Amino acid sequence: MHARARAQENSVDFPETPDMIIHIFLALFNREIDRGAAIASLLMPLMDLPQTNDLTLRILGPMSSIYSPANVACDVCVVLRALEIGGVHELQAAMASHARGAHGARALAREAGLEQQAPRFCRASLLQLQRLLLAQTGAALVVDARMPCDLPLSQEAWDEYSCAQQQIVLLLASVRLDAVEDKDARVAQIVGARGRISFGAYTTPQSKCDQLAPLISAVLLRVGETVDLNKLETCVLAKQFAEACFGGVFGGMQLAAMTTVFHMQMYFIAFLDNGMRIKCYHAIVERFNSRISSAHQHMLLPDYIPHSLSDRMDVFSRAHPLPAVVVQQVLQPLCV
Repeated sequence: MHARARAQENSVDFPETPDMIIHIFLALFNREIDRGAAIASLLMPLMDLPQTNDLTLRILGPMSSIYSPANVACDVCVVLRALEIGGVHELQAAMASHARGAHGARALAREAGLEQQAPRFCRASLLQLQRLLLAQTGAALVVDARMPCDLPLSQEAWDEYSCAQQQIVLLLASVRLDAVEDKDARVAQIVGARGRISFGAYTTPQSKCDQLAPLISAVLLRVGETVDLNKLETCVLAKQFAEACFGGVFGGMQLAAMTTVFHMQMYFIAFLDNGMRIKCYHAIVERFNSRISSAHQHMLLPDYIPHSLSDRMDVFSRAHPLPAVVVQQVLQPLCV
């Protein structure tokens, strides 16, 4: 509502649509999506491009404040109580189908003598329901949620992960074995043990870089949601990385334009194999360069990663393996 007041003060017409306000509210507190792109897509049909960009920035601006998780949860619950969910019959049919499938699986397990001591009860996968409803309407999926065939996970477990969990698992799976002391422990910080085989000896094949790089880049471009300058240990690591890898590679003005979020994005790709690193670097730098005005072309970063930077990343990541604190403070909060 603060954004609406500021928009009115600056002669920007804010759409007085309750549905729109609720959609924007829910998008603001969803860390599994690009909030700026989501809000812009909501506003685009109602106003022209300059107004859309201006209002999106005004809405996102106050989000630098620290919000109490309890207050946010309370507000979200109030909103959800007032929502009317469409497509109820389709959802009920999907739930019934899921229940029948689970019952059949338990019957087969009993016949094979493999039934667990205590039956497991869980909700149907919301991602699966989303795919079902989108398939029925002929709409295209925004996120490619296909699991790589060699990933040490069961398909059932993969289907129950959120989009962010899937992307982070792919990111951690692509970490080089010489750049992490216990890869399986890092993955366990994001997803549970059920359906998960050890990632301790797994690394993403080079042949899958083209398929997986866009998903990994997508989650790296969202770490700005969780990089907190008050979390000293993580920020110190990002600064140490930048000092070790960027000096002499980029110019002084380029270094001055880099933020802690950018440092953290580059920090993560330092732990990847060269093929995946090249593709993720391009996505991160493309976003960085898009924010440089036409009057400062000399501050643009090169589209392709310099060899000297890549070499320094290898040295740094071997000397400072990916720690649990970074996964805990930066990646875990994205799974909301």
